Amino acid sequence: MIFRDRLRIVILKTRAGTYLKVRSANWRFKMKEVRTEIFVLVQQHKKQIFLALLFAAIHWILGSLEFFFILKFLGIKITMIKALVVDMGVIFFKSAGAFIPGQIGIEEYGNKIMLAAIGIPGTEIWITASILRRARQMVWISVGIGIYWLLFKNQRIINRNGNTVRHT
Repeated sequence: MIFRDRLRIVILKTRAGTYLKVRSANWRFKMKEVRTEIFVLVQQHKKQIFLALLFAAIHWILGSLEFFFILKFLGIKITMIKALVVDMGVIFFKSAGAFIPGQIGIEEYGNKIMLAAIGIPGTEIWITASILRRARQMVWISVGIGIYWLLFKNQRIINRNGNTVRHT
């Protein structure tokens, strides 16, 4: 018998072990369903899964290129691998702070921690990188608002009375 199986038998003989087994049965069943669905999804949609993973990798590499070029232009010697590490660390921090609107402060803190982790502790460096990254976000938000305004400026709007009003 494998050690894990023996451990399972010993744990199930305890009151807490049986309690956890009963309480986690629903969760374990759901996880088994999820595993099965993922397997079926991968089998039926291999091309789409591959494309999704490819585009995720491209997004990751381009995001790290942003860090790479910002730090290069600031005169910091950095490798592409270190830029990838910094970007992934910042993404981790942003994911952890997803409940904060716009991740205000979270992305900046992630920049600070990850740049320090690769040996770039200068305050002015992470502040500059943070400002440049936020400026890029603001540019793309402005572009999106501009395109939205151009595409939908002449759309009809139905007011509360049910009348159609043309917005110009």
